Amino acid sequence: MQDKLIKSGWLIFFCLVAVLLTAYRWREWIYLPSHYVIEPYGDGIKSYLVPLYHIKFDSSYNHFEGMNLPFGENIVAADGMATLSFPLKWLYRNGVDLTDYWPKILHFALLISFLTGVFFLFKIGILLGLPYYLSASIAISVAFLSPQLLRMEAHIGLGHLAFVPGFIYYWLSYSKKPFFKTLFPVIFLTILAAGIS
Repeated sequence: MQDKLIKSGWLIFFCLVAVLLTAYRWREWIYLPSHYVIEPYGDGIKSYLVPLYHIKFDSSYNHFEGMNLPFGENIVAADGMATLSFPLKWLYRNGVDLTDYWPKILHFALLISFLTGVFFLFKIGILLGLPYYLSASIAISVAFLSPQLLRMEAHIGLGHLAFVPGFIYYWLSYSKKPFFKTLFPVIFLTILAAGIS
């Protein structure tokens, strides 16, 4: 009982430190107005405008008509972040227009992805038998030293940290217990990762 209490305390402390460090590192993202973009040039602005165009003007969910005229392009190849833009497109078609908040939605999706990646790194350490304090410190260190952080401000579609640690964690889980219920998260993450880039 006391061991579970100590482990829960470490988990709560780790989550609190991760959230506070993330909020401190990206505090300007949190306080930006909902229509501001972080990277107004090159691939950065494309990552904002392609999904926005797709939500508002495309006639189908998987085809992007704003490039490669007159033929169009697959939404994933156009960097349309299908995992985020499909639900917003469905809402837009059904009368709920959240396109004015698209930059803020994208920023918070990146931050949630980062925190999820930190959590997966922590779980990998626990799965490999590391003590809680060591797993927490390594997870935070690896996440904040990750090259993905540079992508979060330049090429936004490649900035989602959660997928690679998620794959590793669920693959390790599957290799320990090879059942469909442990393989299903790997399949699910593959579908999500294909749509987010």
